Amino acid sequence: WPTRNAFRLPDDPEAGEPTALISWESYLYIATEYRFYRFSFQTDPKTDGRIFPGMKRGCVNQRCFGVVDNLVYALDRNGIYAMSGSSQYQTQANETESVSKPIYEVFKVELDSLPHINWAASELFHCAVFQDDETIKWDVSLGDAYLPRHAICYQYKSQQLWIEEYIRPITASQMTVLNGQSHILLGSSCGDFVSANDSYSDQVNDRLETTRSTA
Repeated sequence: WPTRNAFRLPDDPEAGEPTALISWESYLYIATEYRFYRFSFQTDPKTDGRIFPGMKRGCVNQRCFGVVDNLVYALDRNGIYAMSGSSQYQTQANETESVSKPIYEVFKVELDSLPHINWAASELFHCAVFQDDETIKWDVSLGDAYLPRHAICYQYKSQQLWIEEYIRPITASQMTVLNGQSHILLGSSCGDFVSANDSYSDQVNDRLETTRSTA
């Protein structure tokens, strides 16, 4: 697409910088740090493309959202939330549902009750959807750490929330297919990949030790 066909997002001094694009349903969702917008067109995005005002939630980066059961789960600076489809743009009420309220202190730098997220390292944050466990895990940096060594975990069926801690930082996660089966590969700070399938198999447990608590 030639740059001369570029379009501008609505002026909003509180939106922050663009952070992610999500192709979902029949729309392109455009995320900034603190806002979501919806882009659609009929025949040609250059001539009839339109941007619709979005919700007052955002996304940290391109790797911090997951789609499950027609819901988008995303991480922004205010926490983790679930967003339903385009119907949410028909009304201003109940646009999103926060799922991280039990640990809201973790997201607030100004609170000292718990180690908070190091937002200076947010470009390294990422998430993965573990479908067998019905869980999404966001790998983040807590306290003074820069590389992500903790994961905020949300089991979306039971709505349980907990935080895991690893011996080594997990700097990347990727879904792939090996021998006809889906696997989530985790990249560590040591430059290697391990499989995260089978509820942390022996191969993973040799390198990652988790501490789990429920909030």
